[in-house]
Amino acid sequence: MRFYKLFLLTLLLCVGCASGPNIFGLSSKEKTSNIDTNPLIPKENLITRSNKSKYAGKLVYKVTDVELSATQADDFILVVSGVTENDVAYEPRLVKITPKQPNTLRFSFKAIHETNKRKDEGTITTAITIIPKELENIDKILIESKKSTFELKL
Repeated sequence: MRFYKLFLLTLLLCVGCASGPNIFGLSSKEKTSNIDTNPLIPKENLITRSNKSKYAGKLVYKVTDVELSATQADDFILVVSGVTENDVAYEPRLVKITPKQPNTLRFSFKAIHETNKRKDEGTITTAITIIPKELENIDKILIESKKSTFELKL
């Protein structure tokens, strides 16, 4: 009987130590939650230095509309609409490019185009947030497409 009491006491101690904080003050659950990971940033393969989920977007055919509007958080939202060469295009992005002219912001309007699909034209819209610091001393915003470059004067 004494052996069972000693065994039960040891078992309770071991279970309590495993589920509670360790001797350094943090439990294993807290350690894993402090890791700074962002699911939107794809991970790179360290051996081959390649990224399997690279963005494969191509320029859209034509930009049809650009609108810059202020938000309540003192940021600006740049909304861009365009026409694609086929009707199956997804994941549009505005990719920032180094401007050739001073006092300009330049973006390329890209989307992933599905191949071997219908060749009808489709429309696509994307948006990006621009902080006021980026717009200091900016006179115009250029949006590049396959056919032309859209210019928005500020």
